[in-house]
Amino acid sequence: MLGVGLGMLIARKKGTELQKSILESIDGLGREVIDFKEKIQTITNSFREKASSVKDNVGEKVDHVKEGINDVKTTADHLKSIFS
Repeated sequence: MLGVGLGMLIARKKGTELQKSILESIDGLGREVIDFKEKIQTITNSFREKASSVKDNVGEKVDHVKEGINDVKTTADHLKSIFS
């Protein structure tokens, strides 16, 4: 974009033509910035959704492990009472 701006300044054009060209370039750059921002927002939202899903899945796995540990403890306590 900078090259385009410099090229416009160096090229021989009428003041109004040059001003119009510069404004069009600035407008185009503004649209590109908006498009880039929207892409970043889409990526960020997608990342948040995936992170939330991973968090939920990990939470479920941790709960299953805790249940398994409690089952082992219960079984160990039961066996301990039998053999005591």
